[in-house]
Amino acid sequence: MLAGLWGAFWALSYADPMPLWRRAALSVTASVLAGYSTPAAMAILGSVHVLEGEGVHEKLQYPFAVGVGFLSHRILGPFLLRIAKKKADEVAP
Repeated sequence: MLAGLWGAFWALSYADPMPLWRRAALSVTASVLAGYSTPAAMAILGSVHVLEGEGVHEKLQYPFAVGVGFLSHRILGPFLLRIAKKKADEVAP
């Protein structure tokens, strides 16, 4: 989660100025998203044999979490919201 937090801080350094409460909310959200999605992504990549070799998962886990934290505000968030809206539209009559 700390790696995701650093990724969020890195992304906020490129963002336009915003209130402190919004920066804090974005940082916490990005950190939680990175904390939960990184182990799952590493397990998926390991199961399809993309990451082969000794200790590759451990070496790539933190850079991947930083990337998730960095991309969560501008790219991953809107992407997940589009998927959720599509699923909600499928369920609603």
